[in-house]
Amino acid sequence: MLDLGLKDPDSPLPFLFHALSLSVMCLFVVEIALKIYAYQLEFFTHKGDVFDAVVVIVCFCLDAAYLHSHDAHAGTGFLIVLRLWRVMHIQRALISQIKIAGAKKLEQEKEKRHQAEQEIERYRAHIYAKEAYIKLLQELLRKNDISYIEYRNPSDSTSIQLSAEVTPE
Repeated sequence: MLDLGLKDPDSPLPFLFHALSLSVMCLFVVEIALKIYAYQLEFFTHKGDVFDAVVVIVCFCLDAAYLHSHDAHAGTGFLIVLRLWRVMHIQRALISQIKIAGAKKLEQEKEKRHQAEQEIERYRAHIYAKEAYIKLLQELLRKNDISYIEYRNPSDSTSIQLSAEVTPE
């Protein structure tokens, strides 16, 4: 399927790339160890994570075992396929985390909107009560024949038009 044979067997590049691959695999092994430490037994309930751990450990062991072997480079196609699966797993995890963060942000924005709407309703009720009180005082002034400058409502408090502009970030 994959021909990974070398045209120049004395080239130091395969060893260099193999050592680089082994160092990246070390990071993946550390990640798996930290996941097991963090999630403990719950880690083993997720089949994808367990399979991912097996892939990482198998690739790490094979990379370490064949570090100085030039013959093993031609048969590493399977390792490449497993690593591609690992990359796809990481990509899926990133997309999942982005979706979760987006949903959380959306919920926060919905809550803020709900709170703002409640605050507007409180202000409307407060304005309505103040206007009713002003009318009551004006009526009292009229009854007692006291001159005053009549208060005129600048707008109907029940028909305040609100608009909001949403700008993408």
